[in-house]
Amino acid sequence: MSAFKKSRKSFELQQKQLGISPLFSLSEQESQRAEDFIESLKGCNVFWHFDKQKHKQVIDSLGGHRCECFVHRFGLMQKNGRPMPIHEYQKPWYLALCNDTDEETGYPIINVRKEGKRLLLHKPVGIGASSWTAYLLIWLATKDDALKNEEIALITGPNWDLAQSLLEDKYRKPFLRHNIILPGSKSFTIIDGVLFKTYSTNLPALRGREPKFLIVDEFDWFPPDSKKQVRETIERYTGSKNDSFILAMSTPASNQTESLMYQLEKEEPSIYQKISIDYTAANGTGMYTDSELLTARLSAAWRREYLAKWGGHTGNIFSSQSIDSAIEKGREFDLSYVDSMPWVS
Repeated sequence: MSAFKKSRKSFELQQKQLGISPLFSLSEQESQRAEDFIESLKGCNVFWHFDKQKHKQVIDSLGGHRCECFVHRFGLMQKNGRPMPIHEYQKPWYLALCNDTDEETGYPIINVRKEGKRLLLHKPVGIGASSWTAYLLIWLATKDDALKNEEIALITGPNWDLAQSLLEDKYRKPFLRHNIILPGSKSFTIIDGVLFKTYSTNLPALRGREPKFLIVDEFDWFPPDSKKQVRETIERYTGSKNDSFILAMSTPASNQTESLMYQLEKEEPSIYQKISIDYTAANGTGMYTDSELLTARLSAAWRREYLAKWGGHTGNIFSSQSIDSAIEKGREFDLSYVDSMPWVS
């Protein structure tokens, strides 16, 4: 029996025990094609060469062909049909989850057999965090057998539709570009023996489970009455024998007084490494087009969605566009001559 079929049989039994929806049926041909493709990803120990010169050297050494890092082997990420590499501003996300060092190269690595790291990512919309996370987890699931028979929990606020859309768009679709169908249902899939399962309003279902990774998307958008439960649920795995990795990421909620992310950012000491960025981190990468930003600036949600700032209450004397414009003009204003004025002492 092939490794792919063995893992499928194992998770068919598990899904019955969990009482979740049956697996999508795969033909013999589909199963073999998936097994062959996943086998081609094995042994790919480099996620992405963040050193551009090193990356170029590797490509040149291969006669100009694609690099053998995972992202090139699997295929670049896509945003609105545009191919996207891993960007420099995403490097700190990777390093924040690294918990070991490669003995041969000295590079930091993610060792899933060691104590997990925890990252709190405060971000703008459209910065590529969900796609980046999916690629990272698919790489970890396929490069070797360290995650075999483990679970990755994909927790999404605030609703089931978003959770299922995340699983479909970020985890299944990249495989469909290679004509690969993954087994699973609307709520879970299996990648090389690793269970990727979605949770949203069903957080109590996580109790008794031991996921190796907990990915919390739109972390700040759970209903106020469930935010305490979200935090308690994901943090109960720290310090345990499983000692899970946690990546909690979100655009900020509209009001910081109700924001769990704001609370965690200000909390010290903290179990999280904290990274906060806005859309300008992606300047020059093509992640946002000029027309996309022009349209976004006309929205009342611009400051929250793209500048990653909490909104608080919005008044009606000055528009958010007027405030943004005043701030930008203030940054351009030269105040160096003020000290020379006679009324300045």
